[in-house]
Amino acid sequence: MERARRDAQLRYVVIHGAACSYCIGRAERLDGSYLRTFALELKEQLAETLPAFVTSILTQPRRLEEKSVAKKKSARQNKFIRRKVNDQKETQRGLMNEYKKRNPAKLFWVVILLIILYAVLDVIAQNLPPHYSPISQAESDLAVGKFGFIMTLNFLNRGVLSLVFIFAFLRTLDLSGIARSHFRTGTYLLGAWAIGAILLAIFPTDVPATPVSWHGAIHIVVALIAFIGGAFGAFAISWKLGKNHEFEGLKPIALPLSVIAVILLVTEFGLDFVFPHLDARIGGLTERVFLGSVLLWIGIVSAYLATHVCQTKVTPNQTSE
Repeated sequence: MERARRDAQLRYVVIHGAACSYCIGRAERLDGSYLRTFALELKEQLAETLPAFVTSILTQPRRLEEKSVAKKKSARQNKFIRRKVNDQKETQRGLMNEYKKRNPAKLFWVVILLIILYAVLDVIAQNLPPHYSPISQAESDLAVGKFGFIMTLNFLNRGVLSLVFIFAFLRTLDLSGIARSHFRTGTYLLGAWAIGAILLAIFPTDVPATPVSWHGAIHIVVALIAFIGGAFGAFAISWKLGKNHEFEGLKPIALPLSVIAVILLVTEFGLDFVFPHLDARIGGLTERVFLGSVLLWIGIVSAYLATHVCQTKVTPNQTSE
């Protein structure tokens, strides 16, 4: 269609030029007439306008073609930009989804729920036959008897919640850009505490006032190692917290609790050697207070990390290893 219009315009120029040439030829034979004057003026006008008119006709398709090419190029650029923006949004959405999957905040809340479950199961086991004294008898005695399976499950619960806490804590270190090696000692000690709780469920203690059996001996040794790991693991981690900006607000809370746990541990084992008669009377109470201090430390640290550190790390660039 554009080509037909251009051909029509060129034919018009040819016809118009031919008519003007005829008039000029006639003007040469009509010297001095009005037609000659008109032809000469027309000749001057054509000399000025005809080249520009022809040039515009010849170059117009090129300009239209250039505009069409520029329009297509602009459309391609806009399409590329939209695609790039969409890809960036999709990438960011994927990174955020990946971060949410890796965000340990939910794991910390799971730990807190398991700690509450531990306390509930302990109370239930304590109020069932044979009604052992929570003041004088160790918590492990609750795993012996008709309803001993409740305390056995609770030992497993304590081991699992401790392992979940360690995993979530290490994941928090990764998201915060902190090397795991800074807390290696503490996490290893807490690992001994967690695995020890599971082993306590596998190797039950002996019934009170009976000879020590092989599984009872293993239970005592594992309990000793686990208790040391729990107290000093909490202390080792708390001591390192202040050296990292993300955990500065946690150290004033965690460190005193860990010190209390260490003191209670020393009291728990010291009474048996220094004041054996007193330990026989309140040994169960000191053990439960010690266990409660370690679990309280785990719960408070979990709550702080879930509500402070994990929530402030919601940035896509931290979701990659």
